[in-house]
Amino acid sequence: MSAKIINSNKGLLIQGYFAFLILFTFSILFYKERILFFDTVFQFFKILNFEKFNIEAGRYSVFISQIPLLLGIKMNLPIETCMYIFSVSFVVLYFLIFLLIAKTLKNTAVGLAFILIMISNIDQCFFYLTTETHQALAYSVLLFALRFYDFKNRVVEFILLTVLIVLSFFAHPVAFFCILFVLAYYFVEKNDYKNILNYVYILFTI
Repeated sequence: MSAKIINSNKGLLIQGYFAFLILFTFSILFYKERILFFDTVFQFFKILNFEKFNIEAGRYSVFISQIPLLLGIKMNLPIETCMYIFSVSFVVLYFLIFLLIAKTLKNTAVGLAFILIMISNIDQCFFYLTTETHQALAYSVLLFALRFYDFKNRVVEFILLTVLIVLSFFAHPVAFFCILFVLAYYFVEKNDYKNILNYVYILFTI
């Protein structure tokens, strides 16, 4: 690996750490404003009251972002502490996705795009943390990075891509368009018309 690529990856990681540090800090400072928002407080109350995952409109992928809150509830933590946990859990989830893209998959371009997605129009969505479209977009970006990763084991590649397609779609139906874009873009970019799996992924999505 060239020094230029190494420096590029390091610079990306520093930018990512800085961006998510700010988001994490603000999610703590403004935890009440984030939780006591109309849709968020509704979901928070249901999870707190029934002590189980709250799935609305068949968007099953959101269970991942609810795990920290449920653990806090099961540990009988104070409500205020649970509010803190729920507020920061989304930032932590997106940060982990960023690390997967930038460190594990080593995709600098997609990692930078992910940072921009997380901070673009932040004034419009920062207090609406439970929006499933944000999660669908995050999983779709991860799908993009995975699709362009050079897997050595095709079975592992197939399993991961299939799981991520399902995860993206069941975060929000709008991910359907993101998934198709990722698959079609790879199809054209790689000029890989003979690989039957490309067609399988597209048909599976449809």
